[in-house]
Amino acid sequence: MTAGEPPSQSDAQPRDRADRCKRTACSTLGPLALGGGSSRTLDRSDMARLNATRKVQMQWLGKLVSACLMCLVVSAARSQSDSDAPKYQEIFYSSGNLRIQAYLYKPDGDGRFPAVLYNHGTRDGRERTSFPFPHVARMLTRGGYAVLVPERRGYGKSDGKIWWEETGNDQSKVIVRLQAETDDVLAGAEYLRTLPYIDTNRLRLIKPGEP
Repeated sequence: MTAGEPPSQSDAQPRDRADRCKRTACSTLGPLALGGGSSRTLDRSDMARLNATRKVQMQWLGKLVSACLMCLVVSAARSQSDSDAPKYQEIFYSSGNLRIQAYLYKPDGDGRFPAVLYNHGTRDGRERTSFPFPHVARMLTRGGYAVLVPERRGYGKSDGKIWWEETGNDQSKVIVRLQAETDDVLAGAEYLRTLPYIDTNRLRLIKPGEP
């Protein structure tokens, strides 16, 4: 194209595409995204959009602060829980020819108290770690209940093999093992019946789930 000649259709197409791209970028990025370093005064609609954006940002910031505060509260609660954990007596009772470890919690007073057996869940990889479940005992003893937490065979200091050592890959042995562990819990109930401060007419079993 020479000077003074009108632009041909082929020359105009790149300009049209550039103009469309610029308009698209401005409409996508909003009123502040003006090309070429140009600027203009923000009108009321622009300010409304900015205020809405700031509001959303402040809401997310508030949620973040709330989450941090919640973490601090939970951490403090756990520290307090460890410091005021109720005292328990470690006992052993018989289940068949095995000795079963258990943790016995007693409320303040002389009784006779209703009692709860807390039947813990499985804890793969931590079977031989003692778990007295003080958070459960704290709640129940404050309500006037004595609490017995048995460590079934293969758990804690109780006799017997860990369940997977005994059953291996033989699924038929799993039911037999579960029945044997049930006997350990029932033997715990019989042990509670021997305690003079337990109301033997009010024994309960709870198993809230996995620890």
